[in-house]
Formats: sequence, structure tokens, C-alpha cells
Amino acid sequence: ANVNGNYAVFLSDIKKDYGAAEKYYQKSLALNPDAANVNSNYANFLKNIKKDYSATEKYYQKSLALTPNAANVNGNYAVFLSDIKKDYSAAEQYYQKSLELNPDAASVNGNYADFLCDIKDYSAAEQYYQKSLELNPDDANMNSNYAKFLLICDRKKEALTFINKAFNCMDDENNPVALELWFYCFAAFPKKFPESRQKIEGLLEQGIKSMGWDLSEIVKIAEREKHPEIEKVKEFAKRISDEE
Repeated sequence: ANVNGNYAVFLSDIKKDYGAAEKYYQKSLALNPDAANVNSNYANFLKNIKKDYSATEKYYQKSLALTPNAANVNGNYAVFLSDIKKDYSAAEQYYQKSLELNPDAASVNGNYADFLCDIKDYSAAEQYYQKSLELNPDDANMNSNYAKFLLICDRKKEALTFINKAFNCMDDENNPVALELWFYCFAAFPKKFPESRQKIEGLLEQGIKSMGWDLSEIVKIAEREKHPEIEKVKEFAKRISDEE
């Protein structure tokens, strides 16, 4: 069963063959419905690829029933509760449990920081952003998310430092994180308007998006600073994050 489950992860994450991946997930769970890691990985697949949120919750809950002290599953379920269900109270509980189980999980610290930023607990958010970057300083996504946070806090000079660091951490800029970074540049840094506009258009033409990523606070910054192309900022924000 685990071999089928591991192959399903490979098909999904590496080969991008989602139809085949789903068949192997289902085969694995038919052979062993109580394989906690397969239930968890299938939940991730259902959330990120299939957008089947009802089934997602079912498999996260099954995995947690089997292994309630799995730090990564508690953390992933917290992201689901926050981003999809908007159940912030429950999300907080699962984030905290995940970090109690593994306080040095860089990704969970980073995700919890994003959550705290979203609910506007900026002081706590910064602590967790800094912890995540202490644990994994060369992660492009974490550097990018911290840059967004710094923009929201009106600390543009610091934000630009982390935008540049995030770019430097990438081997290839054809990805959603680079798209987010170029959007921050276009929205907040006038000297970068021409280059960032061109980069955003190019990435969008390739079909690269950052679906569901909340850019509303960055749009507000552009509005507040009387961006000369504010309608373009709004258009880009919609095109980048829209799940349609």
C-alpha cells in the first residue's frame, strides 16, 4: 500500500500526471485504508490539485485520527482550516499543536506567520517569520512572504532587501513566487514599474499564477500611494490570484 502511495506522490509532484496519481492514491487506500501518511498525502492532493475540499477534510481528519501527534499533518490541516474554511479559531489550535510537537518546523513557523499576518497580529507574525528564516534562511517563499509582511507594515526599504534575497534564492524565476515578487515591485517601487510590468505579463502568459494568494493589502498600499497605474495593479492582482 505504501509503495502505491509513494508512487502517487511521485506522479503528482514530479510527473504532474494527476489522473494517474489519483488512481494510485485510491489503490493504496483500498489496500490499507489506515495508512496515515497516505491519507495525509491524499488530503494534500485533494486540496491543492483537485480542489475537492469536502474530501480533503475527510482525509485530513482520518490521518489525524490515526496519528494525532503528527506535527506536519496538524500543520497542513491548520493551513486548510485557515485558507479554505476560514475557521481561524480551529486553525490557531492546530498551528499551535503542530509547533508544540515540532517547534523547529520552518514551514509551519512560516505558515503560522502568514496566518497571524492575515488576522493582523503583526507583532506575533514577525516573531514567527523571523524564526522560520532562522531555520531556513535561503527559502525563496519564506523570504517573499516576509517581504510582503514588511510592505504591509510600511517598511519598504527592508521589504526590498527580502524581495532581492528571495530572487537570489531561486534557480529558476518561472514560478508563482517570482510572480508575487514582481507584483510587489510593480505595486510599491516606482523605479521597478517598467521591468516588473513586463515580467508579470510574461509569467501570466506562461500560465503561471498564485491562486488564492491574498494581494488585497498590497493593492491598498498602491492606492494609498496614488500609483499611476492603479487599475493595472488591480488587474494584475485579480489575474494572479484568481482561481478561475
